[in-house]
Amino acid sequence: MISISDRMFITKEVNSATVAYFKKSVLRKLLMAFSFEPLSNDSVITDLFQSVNHYGFDLPYEIRLGLFEKLWRFKNSLEKD
Repeated sequence: MISISDRMFITKEVNSATVAYFKKSVLRKLLMAFSFEPLSNDSVITDLFQSVNHYGFDLPYEIRLGLFEKLWRFKNSLEKD
């Protein structure tokens, strides 16, 4: 019989593994896709990254839209994997 504390332990382990995978794989992919142009060998920074860096949290509408589209495409590509 599994007690409540056993279920919490399993949930904590699964959660830890999920977070570790997210940090190692998904978040890294997102940051690399957002920060560097494809096929640039991580040397050409994207215009979107430069704009977000310049404006901070006070992004113009066009840049917010571009950021949303980039995140949406990234999310959709994860669903295919």
